[in-house]
Amino acid sequence: MACHSYLCWLAQQENVLKGILSRKPVSLNFHSSKNDPLAFIEDFGKFINRELPTEALKSSLMMLLLNACTKDDPKSHSFSESLLVNGTPKNLEELKKKFMIFYKGNVYLGSQLPRLANVAMGKEKPSD
Repeated sequence: MACHSYLCWLAQQENVLKGILSRKPVSLNFHSSKNDPLAFIEDFGKFINRELPTEALKSSLMMLLLNACTKDDPKSHSFSESLLVNGTPKNLEELKKKFMIFYKGNVYLGSQLPRLANVAMGKEKPSD
């Protein structure tokens, strides 16, 4: 029986995701009432950088992995829907920002103002 290219690709993606998730640390099982969102998203970024070596892999699998890590959180479905409306993040820094705004709101934005001022004045380089 011949395998259609899209079905083969889908099966490969599923196998890749299963392999990556099997190496996921226990700390990446996020639940908003039990975990600190900043610590979680920073650990998630380290995990993504370690497991996905290319930017193409990061952009294609990052959201699938995040959904797998947050599947037990009651707010995760709302977060995913907000990303569909506001645009899917293209890199980890953008994902971190959107994640923190959703889970922490203006508290996170206020804590970033000194850094943004340093970037604007040229004292600090923006991170990608």
